[in-house]
Amino acid sequence: MLHALEIVRSGMPAARNAVYLNAGTWGPLPTRAADAMRARIDDVETRGRIGTRGYEEFSRIREGARAAIAESVGGDPARIALTHSTSGGMNLVLGGLTFAAGDEIVTTDNEHAGLLEPLAGLTRRYGVVVRVAEALHGSDPLDAVSALIGPRTRLVALSHVLWANGRVLPLAAISAAAHAAGAPVVVDGAQGAGAIDVDPAALGVDAYAGPGQKWLCGPNGIGFLWVADGFEDQFEVAAPSYYTCDFRSEGAPFWPGARRHDGASLSSAGLAGLTAAVEFRRELVGWSEGAAEMAGVRDRCVALLSEVPGVTLQAESEGAAPLVAFTVAGKTSEQVVGELEQAGVLARMLPGLDWVRVSLGYWVSDGDLERLAAALRPA
Repeated sequence: MLHALEIVRSGMPAARNAVYLNAGTWGPLPTRAADAMRARIDDVETRGRIGTRGYEEFSRIREGARAAIAESVGGDPARIALTHSTSGGMNLVLGGLTFAAGDEIVTTDNEHAGLLEPLAGLTRRYGVVVRVAEALHGSDPLDAVSALIGPRTRLVALSHVLWANGRVLPLAAISAAAHAAGAPVVVDGAQGAGAIDVDPAALGVDAYAGPGQKWLCGPNGIGFLWVADGFEDQFEVAAPSYYTCDFRSEGAPFWPGARRHDGASLSSAGLAGLTAAVEFRRELVGWSEGAAEMAGVRDRCVALLSEVPGVTLQAESEGAAPLVAFTVAGKTSEQVVGELEQAGVLARMLPGLDWVRVSLGYWVSDGDLERLAAALRPA
């Protein structure tokens, strides 16, 4: 009988063809997901996309993906809006809120461009002030964020997991501090959903955006926005479209729940692929089980790399998501990533920090970690 890890890897060719350590950008696509995408494309090619059956199938696939995404964050499908990316989800909220000159938004010093650029847009449009808490290197990110929340705070917008080194921010406590000041909390969950256990409702946040292509291992071009019960009424529909209203009901009212904020007309093949990727995770790995496995892989990786001469870890000591950052003495991150790729190990460099980052999925074997360490050891 195949070991569970071997079964998982047998369904992920990309994880067998290289040491795949970059799920923080794109996860390895399971064969099951690719097959679902091919099947959908074949179906619309041969049977078309219109007629009663065509519309029903499109709706079934779309709502199936909404349910699959909801499963990944332990929630209700009614709380999920479909979009094309994490950035798309963040923009739905940020673009639907209004601000005045001098309003403040609190964020951190390790945010991705998917949040930083929308915040920059708000600064240009409204004259908002973005206040930046030290979270990447600071000893207490809760204190750092809370210290910046004040009477002018209109919004707290930040990551669940810092994308550089996997630090998990204490969102429940941050949310409590923000709400005490009357400010909602909007979260970039790009390195959270699928990597660690995620329950936005339990965290007390108001909105949580995530991608399908990273830790959920789905195709590009699919993302989501989880919206807390009732919060959907507190920001305007930023991308109104055919998906905004129930046109079959009198007066064409907004759809109830988060669905009114669906931000894109998405590929039905991509939606089918994401649903299949979620099924792969559920059936072969599990959600909490997968998170626990990845935490173990991370611990083993940190232990191995700490013994490699010249490697300096930039990692959290404990409680982090399965991301590990490091530097190598005498080499730039670009050099290291290039040398790793030559050795069949796929990682990434972090612009602005000159760090190398590895993303440690549930498909990573001890042999993969040994290959990583061996490629880093001095000749």
